[in-house]
Amino acid sequence: MSTHHDNFNYLFHTKLDSWTPLTASMHDFFNDEEIGMLDRSNRTFHAEKRTVVILSFENRFALLGGLGAVVRRFPASLRKQGEKVLLLTPLHCGCSAVSKAIAENELVRRFAGVEVHFGNYSCTVSCYQERGAAVPTYHIGVDGRFRAGENPYGYADQNELLYDSLVFCAVVPSVLSYMGHDAHLLFHAHDWETAPIALFARCAVISAVLRQVKTILTLHNSFDAPFPDRFKRLFFNRIFGGCTVLQSMLPFFHGPITAVSTPYAHELRHDPLQRGFFVDHLQRLFSMNPPIGIENGMFGEPTVPLSDHEASAAAEGDYRPLLERKRAWRNSFVRALHREKDPRIIGELNDATLEDPAVPLLFMSGRLDLMQKGFDVVFHAFSRLKPGSAQLFFTPTLHHGDDDLSFFAEGVTQCKGNIVIWPYWIHPRKYRTLLQGASYLIMPSLYEPYGAASEGLLHGTPVIARATGGLLAQLEPGDDFAVPPEYAAIFPGKTAEKRNGIFFKESFPDNEAEKMWRTLLRLPVRQRIDNTLYRSIVDAAYTALTEATGLFADRSAYGSMVFHGLTAVQRNTWDEAARKYRAVYDVSAARGW
Repeated sequence: MSTHHDNFNYLFHTKLDSWTPLTASMHDFFNDEEIGMLDRSNRTFHAEKRTVVILSFENRFALLGGLGAVVRRFPASLRKQGEKVLLLTPLHCGCSAVSKAIAENELVRRFAGVEVHFGNYSCTVSCYQERGAAVPTYHIGVDGRFRAGENPYGYADQNELLYDSLVFCAVVPSVLSYMGHDAHLLFHAHDWETAPIALFARCAVISAVLRQVKTILTLHNSFDAPFPDRFKRLFFNRIFGGCTVLQSMLPFFHGPITAVSTPYAHELRHDPLQRGFFVDHLQRLFSMNPPIGIENGMFGEPTVPLSDHEASAAAEGDYRPLLERKRAWRNSFVRALHREKDPRIIGELNDATLEDPAVPLLFMSGRLDLMQKGFDVVFHAFSRLKPGSAQLFFTPTLHHGDDDLSFFAEGVTQCKGNIVIWPYWIHPRKYRTLLQGASYLIMPSLYEPYGAASEGLLHGTPVIARATGGLLAQLEPGDDFAVPPEYAAIFPGKTAEKRNGIFFKESFPDNEAEKMWRTLLRLPVRQRIDNTLYRSIVDAAYTALTEATGLFADRSAYGSMVFHGLTAVQRNTWDEAARKYRAVYDVSAARGW
């Protein structure tokens, strides 16, 4: 897909060059005097003096998905390229890792007891600085808020999450001003939880808390939240447009909306699942401000875990030394399975089959989100394989305490000896051992803004994935893969030269898909198989699993996939992402209003 990445760069610069700010909502919200104040602030913003303020609801102590990985790596790349960078995040006091960090002096109190007033809302704020962070990182505490627990989003009442979001964005300007940062601030918000800064920052200029601000937004997912009028009255003392947070806030950003991959940015407007279900309510705004894709860098360290001999032999087409290394990793996988005695484990793998090097070990992991991840698709497809032709290891992450594993437990019973489930968090060191020893990583996502395919490649494990979103930007599926028609605008020409994975994609009429997706995602997981679109996805997944078992038996073909995965992972880097975001910052500073 090297030609694809050239095209991604072309699309990025074309969209960025053609971007124009939205202004109509400004006149709906602000009066003429306030608009005059904002105009004067805009004209005195100096890009060369800017401080980039990254706002993230997740951090290294409280994380759930890819956003936590992004904020561990991206800010340092910005700083390396000469940007002044601050990272602000909530102090998630309900999270045990945060309490431990305070107790062990990893989080050091900067101030406490500061009163903040915004609209009809008042609170008491504290601030903790993270020791040893790559960029200055501040955890903002507010009395009575950010108490969801281990999962920072995990409130039973989602209005509480909205409340946290609004409180955080309301106090950020005052916190920065209190610490002496009030001028030439460029806020880089991430996802809907920090999107309200678009309006809070402008209001902070009018109230003279801040002097000059710019704001941009990156979408890592398709989530949004209802924005009831009572919250608008509480924080802004007025009612204004938009039934959701993103509907209300998108018109107020100073720059183009960005997304974490070029294919995902395209999907937000063109994929039947996105435009017909997840973000159907944002299509008018997206048509005026089309999202621009910027690929994430790697979530792991860019190291090739091979000796010089193994790497040089593979480069010459001799994959035997590499496959011996892969066999050793598999043995470590088997030993890890035998050592684990946790009572929560569901099922077990047949020892004779497990130790047969001709049988591929399939690895599947991630947040148990049945609206996105597609794990149930794989269970249906796997059950159709010849018994003993493959084994499946599944480690879902549970966060709400009531995640229903019964469907998957039934699959274990149906495929006895061939599926095992570890339904709990796994230490990163053990996770690496399992991932590295697996034959394939499976990512069957119904949608995937970016995803961790590169994590599999980085550990010498080819990937089987549904062709969607950022997975399309990370994998080389082979020259015979037919690009789905909905991606033709961003994938001209042939697809790949050096295969490192297997794609699958259902064949289904586009004009029927939107309706089918809406029906499908409202069905209980056991009833999904009655949906014709879902059956098409399962059929495609079964074909991919069958192909994967065949390729695994061809040691040269499989060794080639392992090697080309290991050598391809450095293509998407945080340095390149930082360069593109800096270009967005420049446009926002020059044209944003």
